[in-house]
Amino acid sequence: MVLPTRECFAARLVERDRAHDLAALLIRRPDAEPNAVSDEEPSGVLSACGYGPDGQLRCFRGDITGAAIAVGAVYPSLTIAGAARPGDSGGGVLNTSGQLVGVIWGQREGLTYATCGRPVRDFLNRVLSQSAGQLPRA
Repeated sequence: MVLPTRECFAARLVERDRAHDLAALLIRRPDAEPNAVSDEEPSGVLSACGYGPDGQLRCFRGDITGAAIAVGAVYPSLTIAGAARPGDSGGGVLNTSGQLVGVIWGQREGLTYATCGRPVRDFLNRVLSQSAGQLPRA
């Protein structure tokens, strides 16, 4: 995994949710603060950010335009006006307060698709509860 600072870290898969296209990776803690996770369902304008095919961070803002259920998913994904780039998958979706509300998983016809809200919170809570005391402090 390469961060914007060009630091490179080995990553280990900790957990995955195939139905909602989520994965948790363990890396050595970089010199960066994580975003807080929102407890509220996303609404209004969201920012979608990713590193694309060239490793350059790009964020765009767009309104929530609807929802779509991916095959096998329990919860719908949100659609956001604006197209993520190839390689932005896995990037964060933030509310206007800068809190994490979702994760990008695709784009099509000018819309970005993101797993948002409850499935993200449930996944992160599951990862943290299963890993309590097991994850090394870096």
